[in-house]
Amino acid sequence: MAENDARPLPPAKQAAARPSFLAGLNALETIIVAVIALVALAGLLMIAKGLILKSDGAFFSAGRPVWEQSGTTA
Repeated sequence: MAENDARPLPPAKQAAARPSFLAGLNALETIIVAVIALVALAGLLMIAKGLILKSDGAFFSAGRPVWEQSGTTA
């Protein structure tokens, strides 16, 4: 009988037996994790926006002021 207990579970049953990532957390801890994830996402979006603005400025200006880019004079 003890030999049967030593066998590993099939992969389908292992996935069913393992709890999900947030299952072990209470409501307050889940909210804290969600807030931290949102702050991290907002930070990444701000970094990406800054990089896009920096690259657009360098790409379009090419060392000239913005008012000289169109080729028309005022």
